Amino acid sequence: MAEISATIATGESESNALDFRNVYEAVVSKPATLDATTVLGFKVSGSKNGTFVTLYDDTGTLVYITVSLTAVQALYLPRKVMSNNFVKLFTCTTGGVAVAQTGAKVFGGSMKRYDGKE
Repeated sequence: MAEISATIATGESESNALDFRNVYEAVVSKPATLDATTVLGFKVSGSKNGTFVTLYDDTGTLVYITVSLTAVQALYLPRKVMSNNFVKLFTCTTGGVAVAQTGAKVFGGSMKRYDGKE
């Protein structure tokens, strides 16, 4: 199993890019607090330094997880996230509008890869 380490910096709404190549399952640990949103969305790209775009499903619906504002949570990521090479965690509204964080938010977790590499 490989570890996940993602941070949304102060004043930002997106984390650093996570390498999801060959990942089939992932869990993130949400920090105790998020500012002004209960939505954790995803931005995706084919390459680490490419353009990241907000992830929507085939019906045009934002792919997201509803989270608690005030509790640490372990969250399984949706399957639709796994089919992308690089992923950023994204604090937003259900309409996909960015919600900046007033303090750094650190996420941990783990992922399983088909190739067994960490």
